[in-house]
Amino acid sequence: MRNNYSRLKFQTNSPNVYSPMASLAFRSSFFFGLISLLLLILFSIGEGCNTKYFLDVLGILLVTAFASFASGGIIGFLFGIPHSLQQNTLISSNTPNSTNSVATSTNTAGNTNDSSTATAQKVTTTSAAFLDANQQAKSNYTPSTNLEQIADWLTKIIVGVGLIEIHKIINLFNQFCLELGKTLEHYSATQWNGSLVIGCIIILFSIEGFLIVYLWTYVYLIRIQESMSMNDVIDTVNSKIAETDTNDKIALDLASKQLGLPDGAADLSTSDLTQAFSNASKSVLSTIFYKAVTIRKQFWNDEATKFKIEKTIPIFRALIATDSNFEFPENYAELAFVLKDQRTPDYQQALTNLNRAIDGFQHNDRIVNKAMAYFNRAYCKIKVDPNFCEDPPAQSTVENKKSIMDDLTEASKETYVKAIIIDDPIDTTIKTWMNLNLVTIS
Repeated sequence: MRNNYSRLKFQTNSPNVYSPMASLAFRSSFFFGLISLLLLILFSIGEGCNTKYFLDVLGILLVTAFASFASGGIIGFLFGIPHSLQQNTLISSNTPNSTNSVATSTNTAGNTNDSSTATAQKVTTTSAAFLDANQQAKSNYTPSTNLEQIADWLTKIIVGVGLIEIHKIINLFNQFCLELGKTLEHYSATQWNGSLVIGCIIILFSIEGFLIVYLWTYVYLIRIQESMSMNDVIDTVNSKIAETDTNDKIALDLASKQLGLPDGAADLSTSDLTQAFSNASKSVLSTIFYKAVTIRKQFWNDEATKFKIEKTIPIFRALIATDSNFEFPENYAELAFVLKDQRTPDYQQALTNLNRAIDGFQHNDRIVNKAMAYFNRAYCKIKVDPNFCEDPPAQSTVENKKSIMDDLTEASKETYVKAIIIDDPIDTTIKTWMNLNLVTIS
């Protein structure tokens, strides 16, 4: 179990943290720095080989180079410090919706690829365990960001002061090169411009120090930080697995028992199902939802086995009670479909749940296919319309007619739903209402 989890990685601020190009740039800069140091030693040998001052020349050049490298490295470190994610997640999941979206994104449409959903659920099972463990780990402590803040302040100060005092900095740089160059010329066996050599060394090694330390910080420091955090999360996961497995098994067993009850058997208590579901992982709730939806789709139009869809009602109600943050309005839609299609339809309750579901759809970008919800809401509105329920049926009021047509128009945006509206081979309710009210769908 631990080995499987350890393969997962954190999501980080920069998508290029693990880029081979960044790693290659670091190694190239490091190699170029070594070449520069070797050339510096060879230059010292060439200048001091005929004199007794070889070590003096080499010492001056090396101290200058190392000091420049260190200065550039400090600045590179400040610029390269990664910013921590205060709302870090282990696996990219935009919102917690992703653990259930596999099973719910297409259920209101009526068709789902079973094999692809089953495969995705295996992934979300591991994802949910990590998300729960990561959330618990985050609640225990928050990493200090003092170093990041100090780095930001110093970076802004360096850039700001550097731009304002650029002329003074250049003059000080020239003066330093002249003074140190004179000392170097004193020990040299040949006549050359010592200040120019010192200036080139300072610029060259400052740039190398900046690049090497910046790239090391950018590429490798964040890996060290994430590795430490990953170990903490893995330990948390291992401690939660036994408890999670037990709670998930209880929820699955109760759901399977409820869905497998024969006709006439008393349903399980919704409160018991709700309590079990509230302790289960999101991936298991997704599995339970998908099982209930599959039964509804399979038996909704078969009078002999229609009792099976009625056994899903406590499941959907328990899922709704568990979803305290209203993340999954599909639960309301599926409950409404069952209430509409059961042996003794409850159109008013179905309409209430469809209103709730569609309200959630409008505030949830994850939901793509909403046509069947609008279609069924229009159907329920017709069934509870007092004018249509008269014998013989009468035209609806202007207000009810507009409300129903708005839903049918929205539903007809899907071609297959539009075909059902125009000529439903099973139920002629909508067609009869449209003919009675002299309306059509264009």
